[in-house]
Amino acid sequence: MDNLSRERLDEILAKEPAALTVGDIQFLKARQSYLKPHERELYAEVLDSQPEEQEDGSESNSDAVSDTKAKKTTKAKKTTKAKKTEIAE
Repeated sequence: MDNLSRERLDEILAKEPAALTVGDIQFLKARQSYLKPHERELYAEVLDSQPEEQEDGSESNSDAVSDTKAKKTTKAKKTTKAKKTEIAE
């Protein structure tokens, strides 16, 4: 992957799944093979989702991430933070 694409991927991965734009999701889907297993798990629902069309014909990601996914995201972040703390000790 070229440096520009890697930078864009890193920017997207820094966002919460619910904050991703349709363009972010398309970029992420096209580069799924570059994701680490925990990143695939974190973004699984977004990667598996189909964007919904709004009345004006544009696509929306507002419903792509459910409350369940938000809970998984929080749990994954807590786990990651705990692992970082454990490594630091």
